[in-house]
Amino acid sequence: MTTHHLARALEAQGYASILALDPDVAVHSATPDVDARAGSLSWISPRVLAAEPERLAAFAGSVLIAPSGAAELEVSGATVCIADSPKLAFTRAVEHALPHLVGDGWDVNGAARHPDADVDPSAVLAPGVVLGAGVRIGPGARIGPNTCIAHTTVEEGASIGANCSIGLAGFGFSRDADGTLIQFPHLGRVRIGARAIVGSNTCIARVTL
Repeated sequence: MTTHHLARALEAQGYASILALDPDVAVHSATPDVDARAGSLSWISPRVLAAEPERLAAFAGSVLIAPSGAAELEVSGATVCIADSPKLAFTRAVEHALPHLVGDGWDVNGAARHPDADVDPSAVLAPGVVLGAGVRIGPGARIGPNTCIAHTTVEEGASIGANCSIGLAGFGFSRDADGTLIQFPHLGRVRIGARAIVGSNTCIARVTL
């Protein structure tokens, strides 16, 4: 999806209005505004904008969703959308443009391993382990029974106990206009370091951005 297509979709759905349409490029990632590059989608909160208005001029990404106060400030080289709730508009933008980044990749047909899971041959996976999208398991790692893992790198020699949940979405919500809770997208990764030990029944969520 391109920046112009995304901006017009947000405007048509009533989540934001377009302030500027600059180069129409493909949107391929969602990042914090300070880390944005070409192809990045980002948002900035009213609190951050009030404290650091210079962050708008420094934005180097392709799509920025900003609060209404940004309408009086200058942003160049990016498509900019203004929203009463930038967080909610960003959530909807990710759902619309980057849905593949949000899911955990569980196979609806019951397969225990996502096709892109990379597991070293020397790693040991106990019965019931389920591997979703974005999993990398290093040499000698050990994963206990009935543990679910997604969006995670498990480094060499690490040990994860039984019944763990690693790399799934955590908490964080916005409210839609009718009060419905909408989960904020969790797009980060988890890293379990070399020879680390994670006890049974542990939950480690992936970060938002």
